[in-house]
Amino acid sequence: MYIDWAEILTQLQTRFSMRTIAKKSCVAKSTLYAWKSTQSEPTHSKGESLIEFWCKTFGKPREQCPIIKHKQINGI
Repeated sequence: MYIDWAEILTQLQTRFSMRTIAKKSCVAKSTLYAWKSTQSEPTHSKGESLIEFWCKTFGKPREQCPIIKHKQINGI
């Protein structure tokens, strides 16, 4: 299972602008857009920061973060 970064950002955008998400998670806005479009994924520390922000925003434990059960790699 893999964290669904695009879904986390989509859910956060129901409450905050991307600019606010960037500020609160200490991640550049352009980087967040790259994660949302699945062009890249966060480093461990930046991913943890975003997960923590999502958990606090929605009052849910990290085990309830959106996930992808199977990740497609290089079109496979």
